[in-house]
Amino acid sequence: MTRLFLMAALLLAAPIRRAEAQSYIKFNGVTALLGVPSVGYERVTGERTSFQFDLTVSPWRSVGGAPLLFMMLVPEWRYHRKPGHTGLYVGAHLGATVFKVQKWNYRNTEFYQEGFGFILGGTVGYKKPLGDRWMLDTFFGGGTAQSLYKGYSMVTGERYDGAKLWNVSGEWVPYRGGVMIAYRPR
Repeated sequence: MTRLFLMAALLLAAPIRRAEAQSYIKFNGVTALLGVPSVGYERVTGERTSFQFDLTVSPWRSVGGAPLLFMMLVPEWRYHRKPGHTGLYVGAHLGATVFKVQKWNYRNTEFYQEGFGFILGGTVGYKKPLGDRWMLDTFFGGGTAQSLYKGYSMVTGERYDGAKLWNVSGEWVPYRGGVMIAYRPR
């Protein structure tokens, strides 16, 4: 996780042309309505490129009796179809997750999973300006999620999975999306 923070910091500090030095602070309105805050920071790095770094955190210790605690950190490189960074774009990312959740196929059981993972995938989005400093960024993304986790019983607190160290899971899933409300400070 420390390496991801370092990589993001280095990319954000990368030299860019002064005329294109724009940064946006973002907030995901859709995930906020679901009680899962997501914030982002995007910096223009070229005529048609940008780098975004976003963080999504679910603070729910219990939803329907099962934990739903997770954090997803996603640094992403983006290519914009038009100069000016509006309209259609595609992105590629490599991120990290930590979690304590009940996976979808364990619903209505006493079992949950706790661990960490890496995500590698892409994003498709569309940006629409809403004036001089505001923008809407609608996006959807997914890819492969590779996780190492341990399974526990919510009743006893003991491991149920029988693994000595970690379970390993990998799947192709959609894991990001929403509408970011973006603001460009002076």
